[in-house]
Amino acid sequence: YKVNSGGIFFDELGWDKEAGYVTLPLSIILLTVSLICMVKLLTMALRGQADEVIRKTLNMNGYLAIIVGALITMFFQSSSITTSSLTPLVAIGTLQLESMLPLTVGANIGTTLTGVVAAIVAGSQLGFQIAMVHVLFNVFGAVTLYPVPFIRAIPLKAARKLGDLAALYRAFPIFYILMLFFIYPGIFLGISVGYSNGGAGGIAGATFGLIAFLAANIGFFYWYWRLAGRDVLVKIFGREAEANGKVDPESQAIQ
Repeated sequence: YKVNSGGIFFDELGWDKEAGYVTLPLSIILLTVSLICMVKLLTMALRGQADEVIRKTLNMNGYLAIIVGALITMFFQSSSITTSSLTPLVAIGTLQLESMLPLTVGANIGTTLTGVVAAIVAGSQLGFQIAMVHVLFNVFGAVTLYPVPFIRAIPLKAARKLGDLAALYRAFPIFYILMLFFIYPGIFLGISVGYSNGGAGGIAGATFGLIAFLAANIGFFYWYWRLAGRDVLVKIFGREAEANGKVDPESQAIQ
C-alpha cells in the first residue's frame, strides 16, 4: 500500500514524482500479467458443461444484454471491471463478439450512474444536472444507434479487423495503444495549441502540421493496401508462422 500511495518514497526520500515513475510501469506489468493469467485460468476452467452454461447465460438477446451490462456495472461501479472480465471470454470463444457489444454498451450506461451517486451524496444541484446529461447522452445514444443493424456492424467489423492485425503482427496491440492514446492525441493537442495561442506563426505551423498529418496517414494507408506495403510489414514484423505462409490471418479473427 505504501508503495502504491508513494508514501515509502515521499516520507523517507521526498520522492513524490519518482514514485509515479516506479508505480506506473509496475501497474502496467501487473495488469498485463493478471490478464494473461485470467485468460489461461478461464481456458482451463471453462470446459465441458461449464463452458455450455456460460455460453447459454451470456449469449442472450442484445437488448437484455444492455440491461444486464448496465446492472453489473452499477453494482461494481466500474465499466473497466465489466469489460476486462468479459474480454477473455471472447478471446477463448465462450462469448460471441455480437453478444459482447451490447454488454459493453450497457456497461457504458451503468458507469455513468457513478456520477449521479456522487452528485446526490455531495448535494450539488449543478453536479446532478451534469451527471444526468452524461447518463442521458449514453442512454439516447444506445437507444437511437444500437437498433440500426448497419451501425451495429461497424464496431463489430472494426473489432474483427483489429483482431486480424493483432494476429498478424505481434507488436500491433502495443503500437495501437501508443498511436491512439499518446501520439495522435499529442499531435492534435499541438495543432490545437498552435491555432489558439500561437499567433500568425503558430497558425501557419499548425496548418502545416495538420496537412502533413493527413498526408502521412493517407500515404501510409495507400502504401499498405495498394503498393504491397502489407507484404513488407509482414516480412519484417509478422509472426514467424505467418511469414512462412503457415497461418491464414483471416482465421485468426475474433469470432
